[in-house]
Amino acid sequence: MARKSVPYGARWLGLLSLAGLISWSCAGYNSTHRRVDVAPPLAALSELKPGRADLALCLDRLGPPATVRRSEDEKQVVLTWTWDEQEAWGFYISIPTGIQQNASFNWSDIENQPEYVRLFFDRDWTLVKVAQG
Repeated sequence: MARKSVPYGARWLGLLSLAGLISWSCAGYNSTHRRVDVAPPLAALSELKPGRADLALCLDRLGPPATVRRSEDEKQVVLTWTWDEQEAWGFYISIPTGIQQNASFNWSDIENQPEYVRLFFDRDWTLVKVAQG
């Protein structure tokens, strides 16, 4: 079986077309590191026992919370510490397909789910419950 050869001019035309497509395309890479607040000392949570710990002890061990609110039934006060630290990366490519039209693709591995610790206190400022996520 004979091998077909591609004419010399067709090879150059193909390479020039590919070079033109690449030169008109746009591609890139991005990398981010983002930090929102700092996690409280989570080892201190083991010292905070519901029914025994009070507000002063909790604030001493964890520092100031990000938010303070009443529970839905208004019988408890909820203190929340939130933080988020992410390292993410991604890439994009855009290829012109016509006048003022592009085909593009973006991808990144970022997740947007902050972590938290919530402490629930009764009216006497005694710790009732600890939630973490």
